[in-house]
Amino acid sequence: MQHVSDDILLVKALVKGDESAFNELFHKYSRWIFLAAISRCNGNVPEAKDVVQEVFFKLWKIRETLKPELSVKSLLFTMMSNTCKDRNEKRQTSLKLNIKYLEKEEQTSLPADSNGNNELAEKVHKAIDQITAPKTRQVIKMYYMDGLSYKEIIHITGMKLQTVRNYVSEGLAILRKNVKNQY
Repeated sequence: MQHVSDDILLVKALVKGDESAFNELFHKYSRWIFLAAISRCNGNVPEAKDVVQEVFFKLWKIRETLKPELSVKSLLFTMMSNTCKDRNEKRQTSLKLNIKYLEKEEQTSLPADSNGNNELAEKVHKAIDQITAPKTRQVIKMYYMDGLSYKEIIHITGMKLQTVRNYVSEGLAILRKNVKNQY
């Protein structure tokens, strides 16, 4: 019970702007938040460190609205979880925008004839075959040509989610360059 009453006293001090209370909360919970963030960031240590910094930055910003009787540990965990979720959603949105950009770029630079779609497919296949890194080529083929989801690719290859994302992102950049060079 001492732990809870200590937290209540720290939060009361934090509400008043006490930096030493903030520092004590940071030292008390930052490692725990970091370890929890690693799993939500798919093992990405630098991103987990950023999440910890962001969570405690937000805590400082909202300090005046905190209710000392509520669990600061639960609040920090919720903030960490939401921060990771937001970052993952932003990454997914960015990936989708990259895909749309690639598709739009390919459509706008197609020669205007009746076989445009077949030509595009052929050029994309050639561009994929020109990817020299075998794992990047494999993941791109699975994702775009076979229509597999990240989860399915992870299951088949045994790669981590972030690794698959990295290969897709890297592959998209190469495809953009290769398709652009073919026109």
